Amino acid sequence: MSNVEWRPYQIEIMDAIEKGWETANDVLAVAATGAGKTQIMWGIVEKFLDKKPGSRIIILAHRAELITQPFARLQSFWPHLLPRAGIVMANQNDSHRQIIVATVQTLGHHSKKRMADMLQYGKVDLLIIDECHHSVSASYRSVIEDLRQANPALKHLGVTATPERADKVALGKVYQVEAANVGVKRLISEGWLCKPIVHGVKTNISLSGVSVVGSGGNRDYNQEQLVAAVETDACFKLVVKTHMERIMHRPTIAFLPSVKGAYRMAEMLREQGIAAIAADGNTPKDERSAILDGFSAGKYTTICNVALWTEGLDLPYI
Repeated sequence: MSNVEWRPYQIEIMDAIEKGWETANDVLAVAATGAGKTQIMWGIVEKFLDKKPGSRIIILAHRAELITQPFARLQSFWPHLLPRAGIVMANQNDSHRQIIVATVQTLGHHSKKRMADMLQYGKVDLLIIDECHHSVSASYRSVIEDLRQANPALKHLGVTATPERADKVALGKVYQVEAANVGVKRLISEGWLCKPIVHGVKTNISLSGVSVVGSGGNRDYNQEQLVAAVETDACFKLVVKTHMERIMHRPTIAFLPSVKGAYRMAEMLREQGIAAIAADGNTPKDERSAILDGFSAGKYTTICNVALWTEGLDLPYI
């Protein structure tokens, strides 16, 4: 048994997922950031194994952080399952394990070698997809199809905080039932999340000259024009001034329009005595992991990035 102290809504979500599987194989659960989706996923794994001890299970995600964090949570709260669990990602290949945490890139590789390696040890009975708003993509659907071909009775759970995709492609293409939906307002009203305090800062920035590219759900600002409009000396100085007045050394994540801007902001904050650091998509994964560890330990109080840490970030104390 785990040593998790379950919150009432987490039990409610897990019960709803099991009920959803009574009428459908592909079930969606929506839970806001901070609800404890990783805990819920492992809770479902434990309950599934209690009923069918020999089952093989895969937790699938698209980023290294979404693989290492759930595995760390398993070590902390479900140590009895650890000997049966492994990772399939890049050079790590624990395809023989009963419980596998894997990246979609590895299992869905066009050669299908890792998929074949894994299935030679038996069919998969349960597939859980983390950040499942990505599951309508071709790579995820290929993995689902391969697993279902090997086992038509495959149970599939998708978990996300953001069921609305930017491209408006409906998750109903993959999921037959939305079993649960616990939002931010409920978590705040029940005291599980703190109430947000919003500070507005007046600037002289105008986006009137910034064009919009794309169409429909893919519409966005022209990146080059946006950077030119927003990343000005006056704006950066105002952000730093506001940070020093209202935030100081409290844990902070800053999002910038450009990589260059992220590193510039971190440098300007450091000049004011703030332990700030920046990272981008080209920052090596082990270095990104070290930054997050340093942030959790208080070595850094502000991390600046460009859409790098927008999902799967497990930093409860922030």
